[in-house]
Amino acid sequence: MLTNILQGGIVELQSTKTGGESVTNTLLLNEIIEKSGLKYKSIASHLGVSYYTLHNKIYNKSEFKLSEIRKLCEFLKIDEEMQKQVFFIIFVDLKSTSLTA
Repeated sequence: MLTNILQGGIVELQSTKTGGESVTNTLLLNEIIEKSGLKYKSIASHLGVSYYTLHNKIYNKSEFKLSEIRKLCEFLKIDEEMQKQVFFIIFVDLKSTSLTA
């Protein structure tokens, strides 16, 4: 599980691929890519990975690094709410220990 402590005591958790769970919502991400008009090859180049590597990450054969998710979201102009839907990011408020998705 990837974690990142954010400002104000918020921890960002990204689920890993275990027990059949997927990290990436492939259908939604492909829809966003299609609407953007960009091709996998240009997105892969922007992320500094091969076409094959990007394809594997999108189809949950390997995991996106947090830095790649951030670059991808910036490149595709994916807002914070949509990021949660695409990458199943859960936010935990350490002060109240409540979970939000």
